[in-house]
Amino acid sequence: MAAKDQDGKITHRRANMRDVAKLAGVSTATVSYVINQRPDQHISEATKKKVLQAINYLNYSPNPYASELNMLRTNTILLRTSKHVSWLQGMETLCFMRAFQPLCEANNFLLSYSEDKRNVRLPASACLCLNMSDEDFHALAQENYIPVLALDCLIDDPFFYQISTDYQKLKAAAAAHFQDDFTYLAISPENERLKEELLSALPGTLFLSEPDELPAILPKLNNVAVSQPSLLRILNVLEDRLNIFDYSKQMEEYLPKIMDAVLQAIGHTVVADSDHFIRI
Repeated sequence: MAAKDQDGKITHRRANMRDVAKLAGVSTATVSYVINQRPDQHISEATKKKVLQAINYLNYSPNPYASELNMLRTNTILLRTSKHVSWLQGMETLCFMRAFQPLCEANNFLLSYSEDKRNVRLPASACLCLNMSDEDFHALAQENYIPVLALDCLIDDPFFYQISTDYQKLKAAAAAHFQDDFTYLAISPENERLKEELLSALPGTLFLSEPDELPAILPKLNNVAVSQPSLLRILNVLEDRLNIFDYSKQMEEYLPKIMDAVLQAIGHTVVADSDHFIRI
């Protein structure tokens, strides 16, 4: 983990029990009880999970749970979504998997979509949570000691990598392209924090969940900005009179950032808390 020496320079040292206790918000005695599985100490499951997550995050050893956890780890990256996924979000998930698959193969990972919506221990090297609600994300993360990353969902927690669209950057790019008013069209997000951030940058955004919602709004549109590949494909097929600004090319930058974050999380690479918040 990172620390500063007497000259103020960043150095790296092995994590100790005090570091685990501080991160988990418990005493060093509690950490010791969890590690040694003391039957005479009554420790809640929630506290145990916090300690184990801190152990994994800091790559602290010795760790008697390491062998158990490693048995669940495979060279697989699992993709999870919220319990309730709209038709358009389902299509966007497929587009993401198709685009991300080559990077996974290049790094010797199998990319797999998990249809299981239960909050269970996942047999994978890492889990990507796409457009997931804050509640669903944390419920899943609390059950796992593998890296869990938030994609297009904001959870306001520096413990996890969060990679999402920079809507101010999108707004500036679309404004420069059109030199006029425009409408941002997006798939309705499950994550309320992301939706709030989006509307703060682009107040006139129109949200869609199903393709049959499009006919009612198409006559009202002229200049349209789109960043999601699945939505762009549908618009290109259904309507040719629209002036469309294609921001989906951000994927070329978005996908490598995700893989970098996965590799850093799996490798316990030390980064500042602020580096866990990535905007593209």
